[in-house]
Amino acid sequence: MAVKRVDLPGIGIVTLQKRRGNKSLRISINSRGEVKVTLPPWAPYHMAANFALARASWITKHRPDIAPLQDKTSIGKAHHLVFLPNERISTPRTNIRGNEIVVHVPAGYDKNDKRVQGAAHKAIIRALKYEAESLLPGRLAQLAEAHGFAYKSVTIKRLSSRWGSCDSHKNITLNCYLMQLPWRLIDYVLLHELVHTRIMAHGTRFWDELAEYVPDLATIRKEIRTTRPAVNF
Repeated sequence: MAVKRVDLPGIGIVTLQKRRGNKSLRISINSRGEVKVTLPPWAPYHMAANFALARASWITKHRPDIAPLQDKTSIGKAHHLVFLPNERISTPRTNIRGNEIVVHVPAGYDKNDKRVQGAAHKAIIRALKYEAESLLPGRLAQLAEAHGFAYKSVTIKRLSSRWGSCDSHKNITLNCYLMQLPWRLIDYVLLHELVHTRIMAHGTRFWDELAEYVPDLATIRKEIRTTRPAVNF
């Protein structure tokens, strides 16, 4: 559906997106602090803009405080960021070179510039997805074999609110942001989805079985609730 971006005072850039099936205005903030208002196809864009302005205080309260990405920041299990000045380019560029996520910063730009940070963020996601595709399927297979689980497939995606999912056909989806978690939390998520291959609902049976494979289940669940899928350092 149609999308429009507007610069609103006190808020900044807001994405206005018309979406089929929407019967009302809805506002959301992603892990990068970006604001989006979805609206019905029939509603005018100015209605969505006014809706965001009326909720400016709510947006300020719930927007995450994100520090700029810095040089040498560790990413996932094996990568780190490198910001390099590059006078031969006019816009920020990135490439992944071995374990380095290289962000090329044009002349006249600062590494904290939103466009440079945005380019770095996208490159980080590519690196995290590469790591996840390289490491998570193998670890999932190990845990499945060790505990007698069977699943149909595993897919790596960038998810905004969940660490993973499992459908009724035993297809497992894992979030590439998992690579930012310690392995004890990664294993918890993988085992969580494997238990869903047997028990879909989060009832007593589900948690009792998961506790058989995660002895410190209560502690792990409390810890993972303090994290969220995002580029946070």
